Amino acid sequence: MNDLSDFNWGIDNVCLFCLEFFIKEVTYSHPISLIKTPAIAIRFHDFPTQVLYSRKYEELLFYSGKKCKFKMQYVGLRDLLEREPLYIMLIDAQKDE
Repeated sequence: MNDLSDFNWGIDNVCLFCLEFFIKEVTYSHPISLIKTPAIAIRFHDFPTQVLYSRKYEELLFYSGKKCKFKMQYVGLRDLLEREPLYIMLIDAQKDE
């Protein structure tokens, strides 16, 4: 098998996938002082939300990433990617006191 085109992507085949992302820095046009604990939340379908926290709050520098491995049918993943968005959100992760 030389490449993925030789693989039998049948409806019953379950494959292992890996979603990886890396955030270097974020540019935000509003005053950063409004965000106490900046973080990036990444959400797709019903997979667990992945959260990255900023290393330098005043500049929104992250320099970090995460990965999530999952098993799924190829056809099901392809259909999800075509119809559901990948959400990438800047959030304030400060816990309420």
